[in-house]
Amino acid sequence: MQLAGQRSRVTISVGVTLVQPGRETTVDEVLHEADIAMCAAKAAGSGRIRVFTPGMLPSGAESTYDEVLTIIEEAGAIQPVFQPLMDLSSGVLVGYEALARFPGRDHRWVDEWFGLARSNGCGPALEAKAIRAALDVPGRPAGTYLALNVSPTTLTSDMIVQVWPADLVGIVIEITEDSDIETFELTEVIADLRRRGARIAIDDAGSGYAGLRRLNSLQPDIVKLDRQLIHDIADRPEKAALVEAMVGYCRRTGSTLVAEGVETVAEVVMLADLDVAVGQGWAIARPGPGWGGVSPDAAAACATAYVSALGGGLGSGQAQSVRAALAAAQDMYAVCRALRLLAAELGAADVSFSWLGGDHLVTAASTECLRTLEPVQIRMDDPAGDPAELRMLAEVAQGGVLMFPVAQEGVALGLLEIYSELPRLWTREELRRIRGVAELVGEIAAREERSALVTAAL
Repeated sequence: MQLAGQRSRVTISVGVTLVQPGRETTVDEVLHEADIAMCAAKAAGSGRIRVFTPGMLPSGAESTYDEVLTIIEEAGAIQPVFQPLMDLSSGVLVGYEALARFPGRDHRWVDEWFGLARSNGCGPALEAKAIRAALDVPGRPAGTYLALNVSPTTLTSDMIVQVWPADLVGIVIEITEDSDIETFELTEVIADLRRRGARIAIDDAGSGYAGLRRLNSLQPDIVKLDRQLIHDIADRPEKAALVEAMVGYCRRTGSTLVAEGVETVAEVVMLADLDVAVGQGWAIARPGPGWGGVSPDAAAACATAYVSALGGGLGSGQAQSVRAALAAAQDMYAVCRALRLLAAELGAADVSFSWLGGDHLVTAASTECLRTLEPVQIRMDDPAGDPAELRMLAEVAQGGVLMFPVAQEGVALGLLEIYSELPRLWTREELRRIRGVAELVGEIAAREERSALVTAAL
């Protein structure tokens, strides 16, 4: 061929692998063997052909290759376990992460097995088997999601693409950070997964390749903080500052922030105070073979702080524009205009006020909210939610609604209804803000009600 006006001779090095009759294999395994043979051809000199033999594998790789193949082919070689995740604003169980265990093969760490599989070209096969094993376990509690790990290098593999069910509602796909694969290579696959109902999570944010570029380009629904950011956070103010920065990032982008590696109840409370949405770790629950619950101690700590947060009102410097608008409001029409400001500050689709006795305050959820004077959250991804509320959400194409009671002196007057386009968990900071608004709305509503009574009497 001509190169820069000169005739050059180009040679090729070819690697070949043979699939013997009766051998069960995958495309990725065959490509890996051919690649090893091609490297051997290059090493032997230019213009050569080499056929793969097990002897071409690096020292010790042949035995590990066989071990990995055995796990892939052997029924029951992978046991899924599930670790619960807890909403840090209330102590409620919200989901599980599926983790793989290899019974009888404890001489290597779990991550080591997956690393060996990837290095031997079997990564997609092993990950697909782990995902299938987790999906096959029945009985996941209604309203909880299931997070499944997949490496970016295998996410586009046919074996992984084919393992996903058609309906991915309630499934979170955690992209682990084991490589620096370019994001554009994942875009089409991720878009298809989202169309089918899946949410995307970036695992181990704050370490490895989980940099700002990937966070911004993938726009994950869930961001999982690396456990090293959580360890001894109570004694490391610089770590708390980083977590606060990630809380702000997630609040602006609409992502849910999850803290991994939470080991003490004190860390649970501190992370909740920093407004991290969800926690995961041994202090909350250890992984187990079934669908377990969260630690009563961790849940109680969240619930206690949750009640305290609800009593915090608007707080200094919070929702100042809403406070000013409500302070100037003379009637409920002005209140409705102020609530539009609240919707903008919360990133909500809409915020409305409904009087007690209104036509749409007839569902079991709204009745419970008014009876207990406690907030009620309804999410479209929670099949155990109030059916009437779920139907209404479907009709208005919203993903969730937070019903917040408006009361004066312990007497219910109505509800604030905060709608979101996607199912979301409301943080303590947001609940404080809404509580303060509800108190001001309650004062105006009570004044209007008294005025109406006086007018009627006259």
